[in-house]
Amino acid sequence: MGPIGPMRLIGPMGLMGLIGLMGLASCSGEQDGPGVQEWEMAIETSMLVRQFEEAETTQNEEADAVTRAWDPTPYYLYDELYEPGLHYTSLTGRSIDAFLTKGTDATLHGRLRRKGDGKWKLTLNFEPTLSSIETYYVYGFIPGDAADNATIDLLPESSDYAAGARLTIHGMKAIANDPCVIIGAKEGPNENSDNGLKAGDFAFVLDARQHEEGGVSVISPNYLYLLFDHLYSALCISMKVHYDYAALRTIKLKKIELLTYVGASISKEKSDVTITLVPNAEGQNPITSLEFTPTGNDASAAAIFTSSDEAGVTLSTEYSSYMGHFMPANVSRLDVTCTYDVYDKNVTTEHPDGNLIRKDCTATNRLEIHELFSGQSTTIRGRRYNVKLTIEPTYLYVLSEPDLDNPTVTVE
Repeated sequence: MGPIGPMRLIGPMGLMGLIGLMGLASCSGEQDGPGVQEWEMAIETSMLVRQFEEAETTQNEEADAVTRAWDPTPYYLYDELYEPGLHYTSLTGRSIDAFLTKGTDATLHGRLRRKGDGKWKLTLNFEPTLSSIETYYVYGFIPGDAADNATIDLLPESSDYAAGARLTIHGMKAIANDPCVIIGAKEGPNENSDNGLKAGDFAFVLDARQHEEGGVSVISPNYLYLLFDHLYSALCISMKVHYDYAALRTIKLKKIELLTYVGASISKEKSDVTITLVPNAEGQNPITSLEFTPTGNDASAAAIFTSSDEAGVTLSTEYSSYMGHFMPANVSRLDVTCTYDVYDKNVTTEHPDGNLIRKDCTATNRLEIHELFSGQSTTIRGRRYNVKLTIEPTYLYVLSEPDLDNPTVTVE
């Protein structure tokens, strides 16, 4: 089985995005390979995801670091997952890669993607029976650009994808934007039919029946609801400027970069992630195993925040927070590098931020997991690690000019 095609989310995330295309039509010029004809169908979807568990409240490292302990934490529409004011990369409009499987056949797959007119469509690389209602099983992940490709296999001693699947995501980056795996799917007749959506159920009933509408043969929209769980850990950096320092200087944050370590070695730049998913009737986590296999060269530091304003984001004496996500397998150390500019307080019409004193200051903080988070020596999937940083001069009682121009960043 080759790589699956990109599947895109309805945007904005958390809202039901109606596709204007109501009929079934062939898609000229867009094929997965020789002899493969794509078909378009109307689809509406929404994505729901579990909250991260706070690392500070978890003291038991013996808890399953692969599947993470399952609890009745509710699901959230993706854009409602994070608190207001948090700087992070949303998955709105990002690709979802998913297999639509049936029986023993994993060659069937669908793609949700945006058309040139901004509307969305479900494309299928097979021709459905236009008078039928067919059940498929949906396995996949988001975002597609976090990996090179993905493959799917039947479970050992299984002959049907209704019994589950082994999904392998190839070449996932060490630092990526909140990769999540599908752990549940459900269809419905309208936007209010997500009751009963639960983890461990991957069945999606695709209604391909045609009816006449305005003299045209069309297919009614199919509603698809998806549950996701996080494959990575989250790092939340909260930054502020010490009030003594803020009275004399202005700091503009331009970038935050992250580099992860496994013991004394830098993590590999990519990994293959193999996930075994087994359906169940109890709404429990269907992930029964999850393996990371590192590949490639040593990773480089990757940005988890870059200011959209070239001048940077002005920091204050109140915390502002920035979120990034990283592959957690055996990670024992996080190196956080902040890049920022320093201005004096001589505000003029020509220089409304003051005079630029020093450009592109960098400060790297080493975060040892066992020192910051009690009971943990390595990071765990689905956990959120909160770290507070303060920019301040080294010697508050002197406030010497060199120290003012090159402040330190301390970990609280």
